[in-house]
Amino acid sequence: MELKNWNLAEKYARIATSMYSTNSFLWDTYSQVFKNQLQDKIVTENSLDKGGFDESDIHEVISLSKKCIQRFRKEQKASENESSTDGENNFAGYFGELRAIVLLLSGLKQFQASRKVDILHKYLIEENFKHPAFDFLTDEESDFIRSLGKFSQEAMRRLDEEYLQMKETASSESSTQSFENGNRSLLILKVNIDSYFGEANKNPSRSLSEKDKSIYRYHTARYLGATSLNNLLQMKQNGEHKKLKQIYRLLHENVSMDNSSFDNLLALMDTVTVMLLDQVIQVDLKYEQILEWCKQLRSLVKTKSVDRIYLEPYLYYVLFNFPTEERSSHKLCLPLDLSSTLDLWHDAFQKSIPSMGRSKQLQEK
Repeated sequence: MELKNWNLAEKYARIATSMYSTNSFLWDTYSQVFKNQLQDKIVTENSLDKGGFDESDIHEVISLSKKCIQRFRKEQKASENESSTDGENNFAGYFGELRAIVLLLSGLKQFQASRKVDILHKYLIEENFKHPAFDFLTDEESDFIRSLGKFSQEAMRRLDEEYLQMKETASSESSTQSFENGNRSLLILKVNIDSYFGEANKNPSRSLSEKDKSIYRYHTARYLGATSLNNLLQMKQNGEHKKLKQIYRLLHENVSMDNSSFDNLLALMDTVTVMLLDQVIQVDLKYEQILEWCKQLRSLVKTKSVDRIYLEPYLYYVLFNFPTEERSSHKLCLPLDLSSTLDLWHDAFQKSIPSMGRSKQLQEK
């Protein structure tokens, strides 16, 4: 790859992964072939300063990005099934996918016909937004670009889950340093990605449809920090209570109008959980409403069709329905429902991180 003989590098990487299809390190090498090509093209464009990418350049950038992300996802699946790899190695595929997305976005930003930032921004987050600058894209390319927000959100949430767990289990100086370095890298990627998908204005335009207003509020909440439970916890620790209340207001308005959106409801429950910790941040909310949201979220996760598995719906259902003396006046779920949810949570965890389950089995033997 150092010689930039991309065709030869791709050929050997393809042969290697076909022979050892479950080796995550080989899939990472294959992914890097396309990522380095993508990076080289963008860096070269910046150095030449020839006025930005044209349509043919954008076709190539999108093609390289798709191939790159596909291989990083192969790496993700392979690493999760390798009990021999350590946690840090398991994250490489997710970091790789996020970096590929950032590279693609920076390439789109250099497109001659969409140099005005608001055009690209609207195209990325508004489902029905059309602009002549992007008419040359195929339907497949357009769908891929409009899915980048979802792709990045899913990858970041997975990394946040892993780093939150690492933080709890870090015992040595080296593991603590590993957590801090990885978490810092993730935060930098978040800033990069949110600069494309976030909203500067926190109030949607009156001219937008109710659906578009809801989308606007959701992206604004994400821009403010509602990307994961881990990120919201860090905001609370940093004393960003005002911002947490803004996030709560935006998501609460969305869910109050329509509680069938999994993404809005999950982000709201993340926020509510953080705000209720230690009762530091006051929120005008009845406990019965939280129980109803937990029930709805657990129901919605069954219909959620994504590449990754969500653990939070089961966590919140158990957390808020667990019987305590001070909750005796509330209508909690039946013990049987609580038990079945714990089983679902355990099964989801095993599917999400299969290597953890195998490691535990080996220890028990």
